[in-house]
Amino acid sequence: MTREEDCIEFFELFQKMMREKGVEFSFYQSLGDGGIHWGKINDISEGFYKIPYISVELLKRGGYIRVQVYIPNDKELYGRFKEDEIDIEKECGGGLIWRDDAKYMRKIEKRIYGLNFNDKPNYPELIKELISTVERFVKVFDEKLEPYRKFTEREKLANQKRFDVPKRDGYACVISEEVEKTQKSGCVSTTLYRLQKAAKRSLVACKLCAIVIWARVHAKCD
Repeated sequence: MTREEDCIEFFELFQKMMREKGVEFSFYQSLGDGGIHWGKINDISEGFYKIPYISVELLKRGGYIRVQVYIPNDKELYGRFKEDEIDIEKECGGGLIWRDDAKYMRKIEKRIYGLNFNDKPNYPELIKELISTVERFVKVFDEKLEPYRKFTEREKLANQKRFDVPKRDGYACVISEEVEKTQKSGCVSTTLYRLQKAAKRSLVACKLCAIVIWARVHAKCD
């Protein structure tokens, strides 16, 4: 299997176990050029350099899963978190890594070791720990990050109602077919990956696909 397929398989099980447990957070896998090995928690905003967010990332080379708060260009926000470091460490279960690159970004991360795409029987245990960690991060950080989230007009529309993409540029058939498959399976990861390949990594097409699918299956992936 390719790295992309390994990530898809892991995140599919992650989403399945999220649904089974009935968690109170959502996971949106990345569709951009940065790769499909990561995704945001409770955040579908555009751009992953401009606003702070909580994310999950699979690090194959390091052999771990990273749950982090990514804080770009906001020394003040990071400083407020740093002032409460002792309480935050306690609420997140300890073992946090505080990274301050004053020129570019700041991160608060926790690593879950044991990720090995060749040792898949341990996925359920890893994901149990991952879900627990994400729940802690959401409890501590999510409300504080909410004011920073920005949505494009198109994303706002997707958040308010379901809609269909106009049939143009030859992508409508691909989108329609994949949306139907997604509605039947209830799983977003494989569909987004398939759409990305079908659209030949067209940024516009991928964004349209992601918005339609999010609007159509949001309830199933929560």
